[in-house]
Amino acid sequence: MSRLHRAYSAPDREWAMNRFVLDERESHHLTKVLRLRKGDEVEVFNGRGEVRKTVLVDVFKRKVELESKEIIQLEESVPSFVLGVAVPKGKKMDEIVRQATEMGVNHLVPLVTSRSETSNDQKR
Repeated sequence: MSRLHRAYSAPDREWAMNRFVLDERESHHLTKVLRLRKGDEVEVFNGRGEVRKTVLVDVFKRKVELESKEIIQLEESVPSFVLGVAVPKGKKMDEIVRQATEMGVNHLVPLVTSRSETSNDQKR
């Protein structure tokens, strides 16, 4: 099973065309480092959620030409953050919960550690 190689194309590049040319740096990486040849498949992404499955159709001295076979729009994924916090003394946990919420933390896990100094306050 062959490995699918990936390359980056700047978002300002013309993606409307079926065929396009990669910049010199990416072209060098594909042809000199990975030693890809005509007919090899390359997945090209542009950093804006668009990925193209392409085939290398032409190799020039400092650039490669690719032909699009399939265009995939990736959905923006929102990372899920979990924050583990050792239970602090007093009412500091309220501030921690507020700030964690502001930062976008999805789950807050209170941790009781061997060095935790908590009281058995039933209100908490």
